[in-house]
Amino acid sequence: LRAARHNFAQWDRSKALLAEKGYTAEPGAPGSEPAPSPSCDQASNASGPSAPGASEGSAPRVSGGSRILLIGDSQMAGTSLSQEIKRDLEKQGAQEVKILAKPTRGLFVKAGFWSIEDSGGLVQTTLKNFKPNLVIVGLGGNDSYTMWHDNKREIYEARVRKWVNVIQGASSQVIWLGPSHSSKIEPSGTPYDRLRQKIREHQQGVLGSLSVPWYNMKNLTEDLEKSDGTHFTRSSYRQWAQRLLDGPLSGVRSSLS
Repeated sequence: LRAARHNFAQWDRSKALLAEKGYTAEPGAPGSEPAPSPSCDQASNASGPSAPGASEGSAPRVSGGSRILLIGDSQMAGTSLSQEIKRDLEKQGAQEVKILAKPTRGLFVKAGFWSIEDSGGLVQTTLKNFKPNLVIVGLGGNDSYTMWHDNKREIYEARVRKWVNVIQGASSQVIWLGPSHSSKIEPSGTPYDRLRQKIREHQQGVLGSLSVPWYNMKNLTEDLEKSDGTHFTRSSYRQWAQRLLDGPLSGVRSSLS
C-alpha cells in the first residue's frame, strides 16, 4: 500500500509539472501535446533561451509498425529511461525501438564513436541498415565543458546541422532532447548546469531554424533525485521516461496506436 501511495504521489507531481509546462496528457495513456508556445520548453531561469515556437517545430507523426532509433549518452545507455521508452513505444505499436547509446559521448566529445560524417561510420551505417522512421537524439550534455562558450556556437551549430542533414537524408524524422538538469558544482564554484545551459541555447537556436522539434529536458528533470548530481536514480529515470511519454512524445505515442 505504501508503494502504491508513493507511486501515486510521483504520478501526481509529474502530472502537475507537465500541466505547468503546457502538456495535458494523462500519464500512462496516449495524449495530445500542446501547440508550440513559449511556456512549453523555456528554461526555468531568466538566463535561458526564450524558446520561440519555431524551436519546437512540428512534432513528427509515425504509424504503427514504425522503427524508432534512440541515440544518446550515459543517460540512455542501459538506463530505465531508454528501456521504459522502448517498452512503451513498442507496446503502442512500434515495430522496434533500437537504442544506440554510449557514456561520455557528445557531438564533439569522443565524436569518433559516431563518425557522423563517415558513410561507413556507426550512425550512417545504422540508419542505412535499420531504416528508422524516427530518430530521437539525446546528445549534448557531454559537450558542456568544451563547447559552452559563445565563440564555439557557430561550429557547434554546424555540427548539429550535419546530424540533422544526415538523419533527414536517410528519410528519417528527428526529435532532439536537450541536456538534462545537473545540480553539480564545479571546484571553481561554477554550477555545471550553467555550462549545460549554453549547450541548450546552441542547440535550440539551430534546431529552431531547421524546424526540428527540440525539447528542454531541464524542465522535466530539475526536481528528480540524482545519484551524483548529473545522473539519476533508477526511479528518477523511470519518472523522466514517463514525463517524456506523456509530454513531448505523446504525439508519437498516439500516432503509433
